[in-house]
Amino acid sequence: MIMAILDGPDVDSGTAFEVGYASAKEKPVIGFKTDIRVFALGEEVNNMLAQSVKIVKNFDELLSVIKCFQKSKNFPKKLKLWRNNP
Repeated sequence: MIMAILDGPDVDSGTAFEVGYASAKEKPVIGFKTDIRVFALGEEVNNMLAQSVKIVKNFDELLSVIKCFQKSKNFPKKLKLWRNNP
């Protein structure tokens, strides 16, 4: 599962790549958007991203979506955690 921060008027290009890659690999992607800035009139984020993610706007929604993914049969039993520190 990928959680992408989508705040800002336009999503970071690296984030957009990671969302696209995860989506192509059929991994669940959650987009976390907490600000009011929008990509264009009537679009919170670029439409290509909007079609690839489940957008949530607060921590309660985030936890609810994670629980739904956990209940699905495609959710991995163990998640690998990446850390910057050894």
